[in-house]
Amino acid sequence: MEGAGRLKGRPEMRQQDVAECRAKPAAPVAEYAPFWKGYDMRKIVQFVKESYAELRKVVWPGRDDVISSVKVVIISTVIIAAVLGLIDLLLLLGIRALF
Repeated sequence: MEGAGRLKGRPEMRQQDVAECRAKPAAPVAEYAPFWKGYDMRKIVQFVKESYAELRKVVWPGRDDVISSVKVVIISTVIIAAVLGLIDLLLLLGIRALF
């Protein structure tokens, strides 16, 4: 009985191999693990310390720099709003003229 019990494209397994596979215990089912499992508290403390050290290196802008930046943002916002409003008005007048 050549080929009896044989799967397509797979070589035949010896009876001993089949018995060994069946004798192996199944992998344990993973239990619910909390998200912090596997984290080392020392790594978390080290991360916080390094983050704090990096924030101390930051050169924060002064009051005058912040005020000038806010002025630039407000002025550019007003200019862009005026240009878009003008374009909207022109398109509206054009559409009304056509219809």
